[in-house]
Amino acid sequence: MITGSSINNYYYTRGITMKKIYCLTGSQDLHGLEQLPGIAAQNIMSKGIGFGPEGDYKTAALGAVMQKMAADRPGTTGFMDDYTYDLTEGKELELAAHMLEVSPVFAGTGPKIQVHPLSIGGKSDPARLVFDGISGKGIAVSMIDMGDRFRLVCAEIELVKQPEPMPKLPVARLMRKIKPDYAIGAAAWIYAG
Repeated sequence: MITGSSINNYYYTRGITMKKIYCLTGSQDLHGLEQLPGIAAQNIMSKGIGFGPEGDYKTAALGAVMQKMAADRPGTTGFMDDYTYDLTEGKELELAAHMLEVSPVFAGTGPKIQVHPLSIGGKSDPARLVFDGISGKGIAVSMIDMGDRFRLVCAEIELVKQPEPMPKLPVARLMRKIKPDYAIGAAAWIYAG
């Protein structure tokens, strides 16, 4: 595994495969880079590399394992982060997104390269792939560090088309519903860890 502080864009795009690296983390400590490498991180995830943002090596390792488990199976696997919720009763949705690192394997529309300001990292405005997500059944997995062991928490989800365009949200995004419904699914997720 490598961390963001020891990489550059060339290493992101070429060195990963040549060095047989299966997971990596991102961080704000990217000395020498003019901007955070959003597109590079998105592209390597689409090639089956586990990723963890902000130095999260445990999430990166989990992603690598899940990529290997899902190899040669239908569907897709990748990193995603909870972003915000629409808690309209009976229509609850979660918007899943991340600043720069959403894999294009989740693209339901053609990814577009866009450049927008990002107020962290002290870098130039980064380019990233922006798209609306796919639809279909899925499983959300989270790993919890219990100190002397890890716990995996899983939930059935349904990825759905976003209810309306989001032209002012400059990131790739997915919309999802937790199964069987928000109240039961969220309670089970909380009780599990």
